[in-house]
Amino acid sequence: MKLITIGIPTKEGIHYKELLCSLCKSILFLSDERWKFEIIFCINGLRTDETQYKIKLIINEFPELNIRIIVQEPNCLGKPLAMKRISDESSGEFLLFLDDDIVICHNTIKDSINVFEIHPNIKLVSATPKIVYPTPISFCRRIIFDILNVQHIFDLFIFPDPFIIGRFMMLRKIDMPIIPADIIKDDMYLQILFYPNVFKIKSHIKYQGVIYLKDYYTRLFRLIEGEKQDLKNINKDKLRQYFDDPLMKRRLDFNKIIHLRLYFLFCFICYRLIKLFAFLLQPLFFNKKQIGWKRTN
Repeated sequence: MKLITIGIPTKEGIHYKELLCSLCKSILFLSDERWKFEIIFCINGLRTDETQYKIKLIINEFPELNIRIIVQEPNCLGKPLAMKRISDESSGEFLLFLDDDIVICHNTIKDSINVFEIHPNIKLVSATPKIVYPTPISFCRRIIFDILNVQHIFDLFIFPDPFIIGRFMMLRKIDMPIIPADIIKDDMYLQILFYPNVFKIKSHIKYQGVIYLKDYYTRLFRLIEGEKQDLKNINKDKLRQYFDDPLMKRRLDFNKIIHLRLYFLFCFICYRLIKLFAFLLQPLFFNKKQIGWKRTN
């Protein structure tokens, strides 16, 4: 029997029930008695009592799942430290790190396990993100949502998109590195560290895109700063090898773009202008000391 530890770093999520429902379906779909699962919620914020209470209310609805909760100390906050704590507390041969606001498709865990069994040289597996519309949403917010997320709604990239996502990352426990505590883009850090032994499956995880311009700018500024951090923390030869690989570049598919409906073509043009302004405004509005970000309610 093999054990997989599912680690969920969380601050104050609101989609715990949807996540656990999808986990139940994905585990049942696996239908392989060789594999067992433990789920560890790592509360990684300051409102620990409130968050712990919310999680306990939800997990009572899932007695079939082996779930426990651990709490980070106030001086040990940040996703990299939460991932390390989960790894230290885990009993599994494999670690699967999930964001607390996603939904996993039924075959995603099974397909990830199959990759490790078929390709023993693979160190890291990630899933393909699929964006979903938040509900309810007003007409004006729907337009803003379409503008900010149009590239991902229609997957306007040349397939396959090479970048893994931190929302779903599976690796062997023995391969788990010590991620620098202040790293923002843990997914990019792991992808470069394990390159080229990284695999992105076609199975999906679903997530909600941003619907506020403030959230978009905040997240984009963090990602830009996160890339700079990763470049400083990884061996230069490894970086050169990674960035010289033509497959490690995300490129827009202009054939898809020109065939968009007129409304979505308008959304795409607006998005590119917003992104251009983001690069111009970054020095004025981004606080490099603010590692975390909170989605607008």
